[in-house]
Amino acid sequence: MAVSQIESSGLTLHRLRERLSSLKTRRQLLRRAAAGSALVTAAIVSLLAVFAIDFLFELPIVQRLVVLALVAGAFVWVYLRYAKPYLGVAESVEQLALQVESRHGIASDLIASLQFETTAVDQWGSETLKQEVVRGVVDTSKKLNVFHGFDTSDVRRRMILCTVAAAVGVGCVAGFPAHARVFFNRLMLGGLHYPTQTEIARVTINGRLVLKRRSGDRSRPAAAACPQGHPLEIIVQCGGVLPDDGLAELTSATTRQRRSTVLQALSDEQRLERLQQALDELDAADDPLDPGLAATLAGLVHFDAPRAAAALLDPGKLSGKEAHDEISSVISSWPSSKSDTAVYRGYLSRLVEPAEYQLFVGDAWTDSAKISLIPLPVVELKLLMIAPEYARTGPPVSVPMVRQVSVVAGSEVQLQVHSANGEPLERVWVTIKSAEDVKRVELAQVDRQGVDWQLAGSKSPFADVREDVAYEIQVRDKNGFSLEAPLKGVIRIRPDRAPTALAETVHRVVLPAAQPLIGYRVNDDFGIAELKIHAHIQRGLTDDTSFAPAGVSLEQPETGPEPDQEVSTIDLIPRDSLIRAEQLPLRGEYSLDLSPMKLVKGDRLRISLEVIDARGKAAGESAFSDPIYLEISDESGVLAAISESDEKSEKRISDLIKRQLGIGDSQ
Repeated sequence: MAVSQIESSGLTLHRLRERLSSLKTRRQLLRRAAAGSALVTAAIVSLLAVFAIDFLFELPIVQRLVVLALVAGAFVWVYLRYAKPYLGVAESVEQLALQVESRHGIASDLIASLQFETTAVDQWGSETLKQEVVRGVVDTSKKLNVFHGFDTSDVRRRMILCTVAAAVGVGCVAGFPAHARVFFNRLMLGGLHYPTQTEIARVTINGRLVLKRRSGDRSRPAAAACPQGHPLEIIVQCGGVLPDDGLAELTSATTRQRRSTVLQALSDEQRLERLQQALDELDAADDPLDPGLAATLAGLVHFDAPRAAAALLDPGKLSGKEAHDEISSVISSWPSSKSDTAVYRGYLSRLVEPAEYQLFVGDAWTDSAKISLIPLPVVELKLLMIAPEYARTGPPVSVPMVRQVSVVAGSEVQLQVHSANGEPLERVWVTIKSAEDVKRVELAQVDRQGVDWQLAGSKSPFADVREDVAYEIQVRDKNGFSLEAPLKGVIRIRPDRAPTALAETVHRVVLPAAQPLIGYRVNDDFGIAELKIHAHIQRGLTDDTSFAPAGVSLEQPETGPEPDQEVSTIDLIPRDSLIRAEQLPLRGEYSLDLSPMKLVKGDRLRISLEVIDARGKAAGESAFSDPIYLEISDESGVLAAISESDEKSEKRISDLIKRQLGIGDSQ
């Protein structure tokens, strides 16, 4: 019986200990809930407070950091004041038993029975007293509620506050998702702006897009560059609530002086004029389209024909046809094609120092961005002229700062462009214009910095110049700037004059087997490729045939023999030979052997000299000397011709002496 009671009392004490352990766990969870709800409530309230301050004042990053530091300090104070006291409590079962005894007004037998339950108590105290204490506790524990009497009102109050704060936070996020997204971006020190009634959609400076705002885009325009001393044009496209005008504020980067420029709204007619201007310039532009012109035209159509602007700025589309068609389509359906936006324009006639700009339209505004002043590209052009082999008299001729040159047909002209101010260039190209076509060719970069560029090689359009060529050179630097006006020049073909030839001989009446000396003199401006003597044989002349008097030509120079004539040709300079210009004029004599021609008395020879100049790969031009005539006779005829020649010479000498002495027929 006693054993059964002891076992029953042990079982009851074990259950009591389990209930006390459950109380310990529950109180621990409640303490954690109280601490967590305090922290969550503080976090939500802090975020709402930060949002309210940031929304009202649009804090910059430095001020946001200060506010966040203050909020972090307040959060630490909340943790120390309302959370840490709950998290730092550690209770044992015995401590809870003491609290249960106190709250239920029972004696200390409860804690004593729990201590008797340990094995150590078997070694000390009275066993009878132990059984009596345990039995009394067993009877009491059957009706004991260990959870009764503990206050949880503070935990409930904190949980209610936390729930209300969470509901407010969730409601704000659900009701204003765009504001919430911007707030969390700004909480992470991002640059988004809160939604405004007026929305700045696009901004261009001098035709270059610096801001394109979509959902989630930043409101900080890109840094812009403007040529020093040139006008500054700011174009802003806005949607939503559209005011009558806007404002652009520029702050000097050196003096910090501020100046404002009003952004005037463009009328529908002015917007249409910009589109029409772009279309007219596209019609007048050469094909392929100049990249600098394409960027300028894109600035005119960014706002009302964005797809045309994208096509103009696409380096793969150089014809401009797609942009032309898109602009034409927008113009034809104007104003129905006009988007529900307004375009504002601000203009400064001259910008002389770097500045920061910020735009304000309605309740919308942009962050400040820099405008740097950069000089336009300054380049030096050098033409290196390489004459063809036949006309080459020295090293290639380099002509700096000259745009119009004359070269021999077949010459190679190398274009060399140097950045005079040392600014790197991204692209250099030459546009070649002819009556039939317009062609653009890119120059190759010579150095790593992009300062020197060259157009040379066998694939160059100037590798073999054979006709007049007009060209234009344009560049683009790393800032997207081009020359204010392209460098224009002309490569002209220098005329290659026809060669000249002169043939002469002393005796005009010769024997059939004679070897008369034919003197010659040939000249050309560049070189001689061939020199020939043509002997045209006329046989069987009778006594009444009209012979040409000695030393007199009765016929014009001929380019070839008559059909009934025999021709004997002698090459004085064989084909593929070259007599250069420095060797000219070329003089010489040739002993013409008449024996092989089997001539007889009464025959006549017409001797002409043919010279062909050198023109490289092209065929040379030929020229003939005035013909000389040789009459074939016997010895008596030759002597008579010599005698007649001597008499004429004597008479000419006598007449010359008389003129010098002032006598004779003059009296």
